[in-house]
Amino acid sequence: MSTIKIKTLSPVHIGNGNNNLKNNMDFVYISDSGDSYLAVIDINKVVEIVGESNIEKLVACINKEDNLKEFIERVAPKDTVVDEYAKRFIFYPASCNNLKGNTTMKEAIHDGMGNAYIPGSSLKGAIRTALTSTLARPYPNATSAKYVEKSIFGPSSNQDFMRFLVVGDAIFESACEDAIYLDTLNIVGGYNQRLQIKKEVRQLAEVIAAGEESTFRMRMNITKNVKAKTEQYNNMQSEASKRIKMPVFNSLDKLFGIINAHTKRMLNDEIAFWQDWTDNYNGEWDESMDAYIKKINEFIDECKQCDKEGNSCILRLGHASGYDSITGDLILGINEECSRSNMREVLKKDVKRYGEYPFPKSRRINKSGESVNLLGFVKLTKID
Repeated sequence: MSTIKIKTLSPVHIGNGNNNLKNNMDFVYISDSGDSYLAVIDINKVVEIVGESNIEKLVACINKEDNLKEFIERVAPKDTVVDEYAKRFIFYPASCNNLKGNTTMKEAIHDGMGNAYIPGSSLKGAIRTALTSTLARPYPNATSAKYVEKSIFGPSSNQDFMRFLVVGDAIFESACEDAIYLDTLNIVGGYNQRLQIKKEVRQLAEVIAAGEESTFRMRMNITKNVKAKTEQYNNMQSEASKRIKMPVFNSLDKLFGIINAHTKRMLNDEIAFWQDWTDNYNGEWDESMDAYIKKINEFIDECKQCDKEGNSCILRLGHASGYDSITGDLILGINEECSRSNMREVLKKDVKRYGEYPFPKSRRINKSGESVNLLGFVKLTKID
């Protein structure tokens, strides 16, 4: 069992399924010494503060989705402060400006002690995606990720050779959360294309902030099943399989090398997408794309640094990590007929409605002033 250090290179959102925390009902905005925060309300603490005599009024307030903050200020003792009924405080950058009354927030997952964390299942899922993209090369012209995954990993969960990898949770210290807006960078304009931020779909999200660190445990258990699957894979008779052998990942360092290569390829493909857009779609560039490409190149530099270190990798996971982090990169890698410019046609996806656009035509980003950030990038480093 190895200890792995994880560092967030950009904000990371792993949701708990609650996408509709309501302003002044589930959380409140507060300002302290020039800093702004969102305080998530602990309803059990509210019950203690307002007292049994006001329980029915409290229930009525919640059922009608009235302003809970105003109710507390009206009913609670006059010297009550937010700290007394808050579950946690989330840093809210001043650049986000004041909240609108109907704002909702996507809540991050927390453990029983109230600490934000990245589940081992999320880490393992992202690793599986990287491996799928790498190992899928002998399956040309496939468009079904499920078919390829079953062919590579096994037909059922009991036979899935990814069971060789055991990944623990990465639990972060308190006060690591930020509240940021997720913006959609969208290609619009039909045959005179340009970029646009879709304000109507802007979403506030609780994230683990960039620059936060934690550790988790990881173990590789190379079983006979894994060795047999590797041998079966490498003995496949297709021409593609003769050219590409399954990488041997009998150590975490080698596994990290595969993950890092996948991330670097994904980032370079993203740069190629926008180059293709300007060349073949007469796309109208703007300053947002300069900041976007600059950020991508920063992550590519991080991947190159990991190559030098030999015991680390860059992994992307979580919400808003993009189509390429799910199946897009897989399809580009295995389908010889598929390119950035015709992916929509190959996948038979919205050809009539969006046939004049490249695919995918939108990206989830965090735009703050002139800067642009992408979500979900973390650095993994084996420390023992």
